[in-house]
Amino acid sequence: MAWRRIRSPVYLLTWCLPLAAAVVLALALWPVYRESFTDLDKQVHEAIAEEIQGLDEHYHEKGIEALKEAINIRVRAPADPDAVYLLMESSGRVLAGNLREWPAGVPRQERPWFSVPQADGLELEGRVFELYDNRLLLVGRRSPLRRIDQHLRTQLWSATIFGLIACGAIGITAILLFRWRISKMATRVDAIESGDLSQRLPLSGAGDELDELARRFNSAFDRIATLVDGARHISSAIAHDMRRPVASLRNELDELSRDSRLDAASRERVNQALERIDDMLATFSALLRLARIEAGSFGPRRDDIDLRTLWQDAVDLYEAVAVERGMHIVARLEPATVTGDRDLLFQVAQNLLENAVRHGGGEIQVELRNGNGAHLTVRDHGAGVPSEALPHIFERFYRVDTARTSSGFGIGLALVKAIVELHGGQLHARNAEPGLAVEVELPRPA
Repeated sequence: MAWRRIRSPVYLLTWCLPLAAAVVLALALWPVYRESFTDLDKQVHEAIAEEIQGLDEHYHEKGIEALKEAINIRVRAPADPDAVYLLMESSGRVLAGNLREWPAGVPRQERPWFSVPQADGLELEGRVFELYDNRLLLVGRRSPLRRIDQHLRTQLWSATIFGLIACGAIGITAILLFRWRISKMATRVDAIESGDLSQRLPLSGAGDELDELARRFNSAFDRIATLVDGARHISSAIAHDMRRPVASLRNELDELSRDSRLDAASRERVNQALERIDDMLATFSALLRLARIEAGSFGPRRDDIDLRTLWQDAVDLYEAVAVERGMHIVARLEPATVTGDRDLLFQVAQNLLENAVRHGGGEIQVELRNGNGAHLTVRDHGAGVPSEALPHIFERFYRVDTARTSSGFGIGLALVKAIVELHGGQLHARNAEPGLAVEVELPRPA
């Protein structure tokens, strides 16, 4: 997950932008730095060379005394306050100049050029000449090149680091804004995935690529909502239109079952047909109620409901059915109160218990806990369902044929889901190994 996130184009932009800016700044500023340093160094060398040439003319034309006088004149009225002169005998006696002793680090022999760092951060640069009678002449300059070099390097690094920070801040701001917009879209997508097809992806109004993508998705969601509403309308219309003729057929079969001329076998077959028709009529009623709830036209009453009493009534109702099928119900019910419609919540209890009785085995566990809201769990000890089927068991008409071979049309759990969500709750299912556990969470009363 982390590697995929790093490979995301947005993350790559966030990291690559500062690095690219640093490289560009380095490529742009390094030549400027080198050129400036080289130019300053050249100027220092030219100034020293000019001084050397002037002193050399005095020495060769007029002798050592004229050289001493020329050096003293330059020391008394320096044209360059950073210039350094020193005329010294081999014994160490200073003949002329503005230095009291030979500078440390400078060799006492003729050198075409020397450069020695000073304690004050400057750099002493110049030349040393060996004159007649083993005299030494040093001509140089206290150069700020080392200080300038350090300053330029500092400025170069500062500009590069500032560029990195600025580009990094821009990149982080961009990615946070991008992720914020994506998070808003993801929230809407989660709501749509949960069944709220009225939700649409938000538009920022910037008209950028994300807005264009959101428009395309919204157009697709509009089409999906139209198709889903059409499918729901068809199933509801079929349930509504078929309920009357099926009810008429049931009445006729009921009259036929009371005909004294029927033998026992025929009456048994008619009774079985009546049971199937009753299942169909119950399914039609559930479909119509489900359609009303999903359409928002079925608003539940807002009464305070004692869930413990409600579920105890449902357990008492289904206890005989469970015993008849070789099962028994174990209920641990804590006092809990919610706000809602008692009839709809009793429908939830009936459907969950009927589902457990139909598909369970042995013990059916019902647990009601009162915490941050009401938490209800109904667990059977049947075959359970395959893991890939768990996300679909609350869909209408969905049946797990490989594990659920008994009767039913796949409407009960879909109706439970709609009623729970209508009351602001949540519904989950998990394999309890053995069996299936359905968990219902309902909020506290307001």
